[in-house]
Amino acid sequence: MKRENYLRRITAVFLCFLLVLSLAACGSEDDSGASDTSTDAISRENNTADESSKNGKTSDEIAELEQRYVNLTEDELTWEYNTATKTVVISGKGPMKDYAENAPEWDKYADEAEKVVIGDEVTSVGSGAFWCFSAITEVKLGESVEFIGNVAFDNCMCLRTVNFPSNLKYVGYCAFNNDLLHSENGFKFPEGMLYIGDSAFRSAFKEGTVSIPSSLLLIENGAFANMFVSAFVVDENNPNYTSVGGVLYDKGITTLINYPADKQDILFEIPDTVTSIREEAIEVTRTLEKIVIPASVTSIEEGAVFWNYALSVIDVDANNSCYKAEDGVLFSKDGKKLLCYPIASERTEYTIPEGTERVCNYSMSQAKNLTEIHTNEGLLEIGDTGLYLCENLKTLGLPKSLTSIEAKALTFCDSLTEIRYAGTGSDWKTIRIGEDNELLTNGSVQIYCAE
Repeated sequence: MKRENYLRRITAVFLCFLLVLSLAACGSEDDSGASDTSTDAISRENNTADESSKNGKTSDEIAELEQRYVNLTEDELTWEYNTATKTVVISGKGPMKDYAENAPEWDKYADEAEKVVIGDEVTSVGSGAFWCFSAITEVKLGESVEFIGNVAFDNCMCLRTVNFPSNLKYVGYCAFNNDLLHSENGFKFPEGMLYIGDSAFRSAFKEGTVSIPSSLLLIENGAFANMFVSAFVVDENNPNYTSVGGVLYDKGITTLINYPADKQDILFEIPDTVTSIREEAIEVTRTLEKIVIPASVTSIEEGAVFWNYALSVIDVDANNSCYKAEDGVLFSKDGKKLLCYPIASERTEYTIPEGTERVCNYSMSQAKNLTEIHTNEGLLEIGDTGLYLCENLKTLGLPKSLTSIEAKALTFCDSLTEIRYAGTGSDWKTIRIGEDNELLTNGSVQIYCAE
């Protein structure tokens, strides 16, 4: 069952990739909320400011690593399980094959093993090799490991300690996703590191700083999402990235990549050199109360700002040609897209303004004080996770114009008791309702339609 779920996840990622289009400056919010994470077609052109570093390393080296290690079907490694120490030990020489489709033999210890040791002559950890090993607390990687495949240690939610060997160059998609790594001295990637994949360390680091070496060429979207770290520290000789005040940017400070969630500031004024804000750039902060967006910003991806638990106001420079703020809420300049509702706003009722056509992905999720949300005719879509976990929401008004309620848009809105819909019952049946919106179909919410 674990392998089947994994395949579904990879297939979904690939389908999302097919939807990604090149976007013009003021139309670059990514409605799909996805980035290309397929192992053999990783897009780098738009993420890398300069593909050559002072050491002569280029993205060709990343491609060479993928060619060498991805989709291997055989290896010359052996394994054993020590029942006394509850340790899986991988020995031998060379790369480990991938386990994306078939579970490894040691998978039978997934709920029991507490430690993983990768031998000193092993050069890679295959995709899915230790996926969902629920009890492991420590991983010891041998010094020869240079490649960690997709979802290699994904959802190892008890994992606290891992070493990054000096030869490590590549960490794949979701490799350490949802782990809980701790380090009092922070996390330092080795010089020679080249690539960190999409969601590689999502929700993984829980304290300290993240140090990025001069060699690191590409950090994919969401690589450091949802991490409670206090600062990013980038080697000044890195050709593609820099940090200012602990915030991670591209080298030219034109793209905002990650705001550290454990940074204790209450105000964040985005530098006026920034033109784009990546998906999941500012999320799960606990003290940030206000964000100021300058006139220079022309691209904000959906899901760029969400789940900031103290955020009450977003302000946008009046001269910004692509975005605006109304009553502290972030919209596209034409008002058609609601991009972020600050979840700590004290309002208990909110009416989505006339002219808004889409409530974007994550844009109103966890709006903890709202008990009533009203809308105007013309609203077409409520995006993926759009009103997710609005736990005090009781009444929701929806227009006849609505065509789509996307996946998880109303998940965990457990206080919701009534929806007042401006269309007829027949009209309601034409609305496309995405998965995980059971409260719309299980009878727990009364839906009042016009007759």
